[in-house]
Order: sequence, then structure tokens, then C-alpha cells
Amino acid sequence: MVQNEMRPERPHSLVLEERGLLRLTGVNEVERFDEEEILISTVKGRLAVRGQGLRVVSLRTESGELIVEGTVDGCVYLGIDSARGSVWARLFG
Repeated sequence: MVQNEMRPERPHSLVLEERGLLRLTGVNEVERFDEEEILISTVKGRLAVRGQGLRVVSLRTESGELIVEGTVDGCVYLGIDSARGSVWARLFG
């Protein structure tokens, strides 16, 4: 993964409305997604959003804004250093 070191740090926020609409700022990229999990690189670390029927409604890479719809069951920060690779690479590498 290539990090853009020239990018100024953006503010980061996470707003969940009625467990059905998630608005994020400070997003660098969406690493992967399916209907049950979205893995996001943010300015404050990697974030896993888990739920059911999840879908990315809007991603604005210039401003770092992401909107997700679906039933959100949880959000977990996985770590700050996203350049070190995947969870599996860190466990077995």
C-alpha cells in the first residue's frame, strides 16, 4: 500500500445514525468491503465496520468523506500503523 505523505492530516469523525447510516470523515481509502464488513484506512488507523447489508453509498477521496448504509453492528479500530500490512501478515510474517 502506498501512503501519500504529502497529504495533510484531516479531521476524523464517525457519526452513526439509527444504526443504519454511517458518516465518516478522515478516510484515506476503502481497503475492501462486502455486505458484512468494510475495512477502511483512516487518519486515525484502520477501521473495521461490521454489520448486515452494508453498502458504500458515497466515497469522496478528495475530502476523505464516506457514507455507508445498512445495519451496523459494530466499529472497531484495528491499529494506527496501516502501512505494516494486513492482520494476517502481522500474525504470520
